[in-house]
Amino acid sequence: MRGASIAGCVATGSCCHGWGAASFRNLDDLRGALRNASEASLTLRDAGAGALPSVPAREVDLDCPAPRDPSSIPLPRKLELAAMVGRTLRGPDRRVASTRVRYQDSLTETVVVTSEGLSLREVRPELSLSALAVAEEA
Repeated sequence: MRGASIAGCVATGSCCHGWGAASFRNLDDLRGALRNASEASLTLRDAGAGALPSVPAREVDLDCPAPRDPSSIPLPRKLELAAMVGRTLRGPDRRVASTRVRYQDSLTETVVVTSEGLSLREVRPELSLSALAVAEEA
C-alpha cells in the first residue's frame, strides 16, 4: 500500500505590522490558512517588522538504521515467514483450533522544509508482525 499525506504551516508578514501563522492538513485548506495567517499578521503592530534576517540554508538527511528497504524483500519470503509463524503457533498442541498471522511493512518518507532554509528528510522502514492463536477444549 502506498499513501501520502500533506500538512504544513504558513507564515505571512505585513509591513509595519507583525507576523501571522496558520497550519493546514490538506491542500484544500491552504488558501484558508494563508488568509488566516495574513489576518493575524495585521492584528499586531510591530515597529521592527520587516524582512527576516538572512539565514544560511541547512540540509539534513537522516539515514535509516534498518539494513534495507522492506520492499526489497520478495513477497514469497514474507509469505514464508507468516506461514512459519502460523505452523509454530499450531505446534504439537491439538487444542489450537485456529491461528491468524498478520505481516505489514512500509517505508515512510518525511520531508520538512522551513522558510529559514532548513530541509530535513527522513526515510524509515516500519515492520510489524502480529500473531493470534485460539485454543479450544471440550
